[in-house]
Amino acid sequence: MPSRQGIALTHVHPAYSLIGYYLNSLDYPPMSGAVNPLKSMFMPNLKRASAVKTTVLPDGYVALFSAPTDYAYTIPPAGAVAWEFFDGDTPIEDVIEEAAQALGVENSSDFSQQILNLAVELQKNGFLEPCC
Repeated sequence: MPSRQGIALTHVHPAYSLIGYYLNSLDYPPMSGAVNPLKSMFMPNLKRASAVKTTVLPDGYVALFSAPTDYAYTIPPAGAVAWEFFDGDTPIEDVIEEAAQALGVENSSDFSQQILNLAVELQKNGFLEPCC
């Protein structure tokens, strides 16, 4: 399999065990529909759902498990950095900027789109929830 760059998200569906289902806005169609960066200003501040358990894996990926939804996701180290900034107090624009700075990457439109897609997918599946 060719090397993938960016924020990839491995989705493990409990019923189908779709291990290796990579979602990456650079290499695949956008997750759950495209997210327009202009719409990010209308996205509420998001926080990590309290029922989500996290485990850091030996390769630096982070496994997320939500007991209420019975979903598990594995996010790569870059996605895990963004995950840490979803505290409910930080607007999505700042999450993107902080993640870019922490990773030492340019905050490009591709990077912003990947973080927005990650946020939408995690919110859709109960890992992130709107704050306040």
